[in-house]
Amino acid sequence: MIFIDEAQRIPEVGYGLKLLIDNFPGMIILVTGSSSLDLSNKIGEPLTGRNIIRNLFSVSVLELYEQFAGFFDMM
Repeated sequence: MIFIDEAQRIPEVGYGLKLLIDNFPGMIILVTGSSSLDLSNKIGEPLTGRNIIRNLFSVSVLELYEQFAGFFDMM
């Protein structure tokens, strides 16, 4: 698995991702960016038919607390 964060900062990121996907077909490549519209514009065309886009929303402090409340109580 390859994980790339803030991918929109990489010049020609779409073409680089295309090369990785085409040459390592079994590999999972997770690409994120804080500016999703900018990222979509930069990776769009080169990855036609090779990508799945998921929009993730921010996690709130309350969600984190509810998820890990038992962990903090044990400390």
